[in-house]
Amino acid sequence: MASDLFTDGTRCIDTYPFVYAGPPRKRVFLVDTPGFDDSTRTDSELLRELAAWLSATYTRDIRLSGIIYLHCINQPRMQGSAKRNITLFKKLCGDDALRNVILATTMWDLVGEDVGAMREQELISTPAFWGYMHSKGSNTYRHHNTHASAMNLIGHFIKTERKLTLDIQAEMVHQRKDLDGTAAAATVAAQLELERARFTAELHNLKTELKDAVRKKDHDTIDMLQEARDKYESDLAQIKLAHENLRASMQTLHEERYANLERAMKEQQETYTAELSAADQRLARAQTSTNAAPLAADGVAETPQAYGAQGADASTAETFGGREEHPIIIWDNMTGRHVSSLYSHTDEVRSITLSSDGKRLISESLYITDLGSEKKVWDVTTGTCLLTTSDYITVSSDCTRFLKTAGNSIQIFDLATGRCKVTIELPPPYTIEQGVYFSADGTRAMCQSKEYIWTWDTETGQLVSKVYEYYSSYSYYEWSESMDL
Repeated sequence: MASDLFTDGTRCIDTYPFVYAGPPRKRVFLVDTPGFDDSTRTDSELLRELAAWLSATYTRDIRLSGIIYLHCINQPRMQGSAKRNITLFKKLCGDDALRNVILATTMWDLVGEDVGAMREQELISTPAFWGYMHSKGSNTYRHHNTHASAMNLIGHFIKTERKLTLDIQAEMVHQRKDLDGTAAAATVAAQLELERARFTAELHNLKTELKDAVRKKDHDTIDMLQEARDKYESDLAQIKLAHENLRASMQTLHEERYANLERAMKEQQETYTAELSAADQRLARAQTSTNAAPLAADGVAETPQAYGAQGADASTAETFGGREEHPIIIWDNMTGRHVSSLYSHTDEVRSITLSSDGKRLISESLYITDLGSEKKVWDVTTGTCLLTTSDYITVSSDCTRFLKTAGNSIQIFDLATGRCKVTIELPPPYTIEQGVYFSADGTRAMCQSKEYIWTWDTETGQLVSKVYEYYSSYSYYEWSESMDL
């Protein structure tokens, strides 16, 4: 889903994954793009970047579900730039894709209800504003800056389940047009031509005034007019460059995009190399915090390093604290932007699992102690190690929870918050002899002890079944879709 396509603020295209709670429960990717009101970049530059992303993802069969167009309702009138943006937006999308567009008003807390409603109606009823898009199937919503209001917008696209093809994607991918052959680029080019004609006329008048000032030897006026002349000539040069930015094939755009990604990766590699010199200090601070972290009554640590891990005692953290670094580097797959570097593993990392919202990561290294292999839970954004443990860990298929086992105890944690949701104890004298497994839907957990296979409800911790085993051990478990077998 694309978000906030035409509002200034974002400097590059970023993708943000999260889990929509439903129903139905789905993983959603929000795409935040630079706005065409950006005061530091021209429309042609922004269109070039957006066209590169849209054509590259469409070529890989990544389709948008919808677009959210945001407008501040506290603005007393539609500015000229906003009108131009609407025209460009319509050309970028095409009439058919407008069915998948939400026209959302924001900042309702900054305007009275009557005034806001009047402005909203003007937007919808005026063809040059939102009227045309509304007539083609675009939906209007009010966004009240709350989680529920935001989920209402996302839920609209979840329910419709339509995938869209923007006109610019069809033009560049299917029709093989260069960027300057698209309708969106033609809109930008027409605006550039108007600005070029205006600047050329003003520059001509200015030169006439400058000749007159030179004849009169009016030095103050000469200096002022020369400065203005230089400004107009610079503006005309920028317009020429903007025209050139529109002349690009899809292949050229993709090559530039990948070159930018490689450059970003190289810069991040240089940053990572520099960070290694400070890794020992960060590791020492993390160990000190982990060892000193007290546990709250509900099993959640009062400092982020411990992550509510009752099984990760101070001696285990010390054992894992080595000087050699084996980092995990996390990148944004769409932009190539470095997100974080995760340090403190003392041996090669053999497996990693990301949470469904991309905020937590579980890693396991080859380092083995008498207690088991080294496992860590991380905060991806900050690079903080939240838990170090040798206990068995397994992650649910939707990457929202994980199981941690030790002795005869099983704990089920929320991966996003680190809170222990359920604790299960096998009755004496039974202990867990093999790892615990989630069912595919995450509603059941199963493990093996001597003589029995145990199954629990992962939400309540209640025992569902205890099956006597006829063979000495098992290495693989699977449930039927109905969960009866």
